[in-house]
Order: sequence, then structure tokens, then C-alpha cells
Amino acid sequence: KVYEGLVDVQNQQGLQTLRAGMMTQVGAGAAPEPPRSMAPADFQSWQDQLKPKDVDKALDRLSGEAEKNRTLNLRFKGKDGQEKSLDIKLKKKQ
Repeated sequence: KVYEGLVDVQNQQGLQTLRAGMMTQVGAGAAPEPPRSMAPADFQSWQDQLKPKDVDKALDRLSGEAEKNRTLNLRFKGKDGQEKSLDIKLKKKQ
């Protein structure tokens, strides 16, 4: 799901370019599906309560958590259709 900007979703099977308001899905071993527009129900609820004056605070908080954890969490569906999660630990900055 792309809320702002432009995102390329790519794997060995293909590439899709999405702009704000679009979404795609990628299954294990499959190319990214063609982009489609997000319906109102596709938007996550976290941004519903976010006000412009709170954005800087939220970004600072998220940045601090990212620096502390240095972990990237990927969520995807496996071939069996079950949602899976993968944590990738990032090296500390030197």
C-alpha cells in the first residue's frame, strides 16, 4: 500500500510501479500483481487519528524506535496462504 510518493515493488519475477493511493500483493515465488487503487476500507486506521501537527512527533518517535531496534520486519503470505513474518537485524552504524 502506497500512501505517499512512488514505490517500485520488484522481485525476480517482475516489477510493478505504484503511486500514492495504489496497492499490490506479492505471493511467494510470484511476480507482484498489477497495481490497483485502494478503496477506503484498504487504508489502515493508524492515520485516521493523525493530525498534521502530530506528524513530526510521530516520525521522531518512529525514527528513535528504528535506531534502537535496527530490525526490519517483512510480512508476506507463503505458498500455503498463511501469513509469515521475517525479522532482519540491521548492522549498527559505525
